[in-house]
Amino acid sequence: MSTDEFKIPDNPLDRFCAIYTALMEQKRWFQDPTPLRFAAVTLSLIPGTPRSVALSLENMANELKNLAGWTSPLQSSIRFAVAAILLRSGDTARDFTDEVERVKDLFKQHGLRRGSVYFLIAVLILRDHLHGRKIGERDVERMRAIYDMMKSHHFWLTGVDDYPACAFLSIAQTRTGGAFSPEEIGVRVEEFYNGLNDQGFSRGNQLQTASHVLFFNPDNTSSVVEKFNDIYKLFADRGLYMHGGDYDEVAILTYLHHTPSVIVDRALSDREAIATLKPTPPREISFSLCAGTAFLSLARLSEKLQKINDIQALMQVQSILQAQQAAAMASVAAASAAASN
Repeated sequence: MSTDEFKIPDNPLDRFCAIYTALMEQKRWFQDPTPLRFAAVTLSLIPGTPRSVALSLENMANELKNLAGWTSPLQSSIRFAVAAILLRSGDTARDFTDEVERVKDLFKQHGLRRGSVYFLIAVLILRDHLHGRKIGERDVERMRAIYDMMKSHHFWLTGVDDYPACAFLSIAQTRTGGAFSPEEIGVRVEEFYNGLNDQGFSRGNQLQTASHVLFFNPDNTSSVVEKFNDIYKLFADRGLYMHGGDYDEVAILTYLHHTPSVIVDRALSDREAIATLKPTPPREISFSLCAGTAFLSLARLSEKLQKINDIQALMQVQSILQAQQAAAMASVAAASAAASN
């Protein structure tokens, strides 16, 4: 991916709202709107008219469904969120589904489960960051090593739902371009996990996910924990009901080089605009959406980002956005499975 291919729109909120409206106008009455809502954040980074972008998503999602097996998660509405990420990365449905089938054997060889939506997202993340190179045995072996590291720290918390995080952390690179060891990753992740817990945030899966997202933050651990705490409490002080499900969104917002008050003001302003969309997103989802649009808006205004010429820095921003999408998709899939049971 070149720097020209990754461009934050001039007004991310307006672009998101336009894409959202186009998607909902195209949606059939029986479709679950939730993946479309999350997809709109990713699609706001894709050039083209809102209608053409919405049609591209529909075509990609239909192709994924036709190519996937009957038991694949891609038969569900989750395919729309996957399609959005494929469109952003320039991937094709055929190449992605072929890769999913091929990688199943690699996961089996390394004792990792296949077939779940979390496996699917892990493949999606790995493929997106390998720039066209096929996922190899060493990639899956490293992902397994990171999974084992997580398991050693939190045996009862770590499971298949952590595959997306394992995929993300497996591609983490040092400033010199080398790879962090699983042990190094584990130390930093645990610093965030324990540091946030010391601030009163509840232990569990949601805190573990947040600590995974925070790993990529280049600032020192204590300052990141302090900023996380300040943003979270400021949202609560402004009247939002905050809970563990919001940890990952707050973690993403800590990457912004703005004060907590500026971040919270922008997110809440975006949330008011998002609340006027039809059909109106539930409050829980609207917080995730406004965190995404606020991140894009403030990142675009960042003096640091305006000076970026390094593709690695752009890919870091892309990783943060992708992490939000992965967490959102996994949550939707888990909720859908629980409802069907």
